[in-house]
Amino acid sequence: MPPNVPILCTSKGLEVRELKLMCELLPDLVGKKRTVAYLSGPSFAKEMMQQLPTAVVIASKDPKLAQKLAGMLSNPYFRVFTSKDVVGLEVAGAVKNVIAIAAGICEGLQLGMNAMAALVTRGCSEMRRVAVEKGGSAVTLSGLSGVGDAFLTCFG
Repeated sequence: MPPNVPILCTSKGLEVRELKLMCELLPDLVGKKRTVAYLSGPSFAKEMMQQLPTAVVIASKDPKLAQKLAGMLSNPYFRVFTSKDVVGLEVAGAVKNVIAIAAGICEGLQLGMNAMAALVTRGCSEMRRVAVEKGGSAVTLSGLSGVGDAFLTCFG
């Protein structure tokens, strides 16, 4: 791939051995000079294919790249917002899956919606703390790529 071609990463999670986010891994893999953006947010593929309204976030340290990609991907039913908070977006994308597993266990044990709401709320609070500790913004965790994605994954 030519070095001037940017990358849009849609992977979520942590690298197993060192618990690194994709934004911590990719620069070493593709070169530190290559521009990279990261997409996350509440989006079920089935609903996107049905052209139901969907909103996501692209985060990049390069705001021009984020805006360019948002313009390329947005359409009347798929809205792409932008952010500079790569770390917040990445932490939320990884941690919300852990919260969703716990929510599934809560549902399987038939603990009720009160317990589920408490679990997801406290999980989102911890997700925010982790993001802030790693240098992310608490505001990001209050938006689409934070609680928005967590709610869809846990309750959808």
